[in-house]
Amino acid sequence: MQGLTVQVALFIFLVLIPGYAGLWAAGRLDEARHRFYPVLYRGVMNFGIIVGLLLLLMPAEGRVFLGVLSGNNVSDLSGARLVFWITAFYFPAVIMGLVEYVADVRFAFFVKASRAWRNFLIRNTAFEISPRDDMFWDLFLCYRAVGKRPVVRVLMGEGKGGSDTLRGEVLKVNWGLRPGMMLADMDAPQNMSWVPIRDVKAVVFENPGVLPECRVLDPKTRELLNLIHPGYGDEVEERYRPD
Repeated sequence: MQGLTVQVALFIFLVLIPGYAGLWAAGRLDEARHRFYPVLYRGVMNFGIIVGLLLLLMPAEGRVFLGVLSGNNVSDLSGARLVFWITAFYFPAVIMGLVEYVADVRFAFFVKASRAWRNFLIRNTAFEISPRDDMFWDLFLCYRAVGKRPVVRVLMGEGKGGSDTLRGEVLKVNWGLRPGMMLADMDAPQNMSWVPIRDVKAVVFENPGVLPECRVLDPKTRELLNLIHPGYGDEVEERYRPD
């Protein structure tokens, strides 16, 4: 029974609490209040990494740890050793969480500095842009990041013949030697056309922003949107929440 008690205590101190500590350092502790899986996943991943490093760098200490964990050598567990183990498991969990948080903050600053992301996420309304603008191609990367296809109106240049305006869903883009877009007609998707960029005067992106059918943002997306602009993630989730 004593071995079982020690094992449960070690699981709590070396797996669960480091999992919570990592989420706290990453700024995602709110996620742990709704789901237990992120805590367990992060704690187990941290536990596996530290045990592997312990066996590799300190084999004797690693064998003692495994013996205590199995309940066979509980007498080897001293107060100093327990403090050492807790420190060895907590410190990397917090560091990895901080690294994730810094990466999120850097991404948020990148988004705030990027004209493409600002137009795509924050304006959230149709806007017109010239294909000669530097951020034109970046907008297609924004659409790919949120997992939806652009719906556009293409304003053709003068003297190009045919319709002055084309509207459709962008199926493919090419920004190589012959840049252009493949459009599928919104009314007849089987009708597709290739539009060379050299013939295009401007493009109107009609559906920027997150997916309109989204009802609840995942916590990480909401946190990123809040980092981009305070309260923006909560505002987006409230806007799409069903009545």
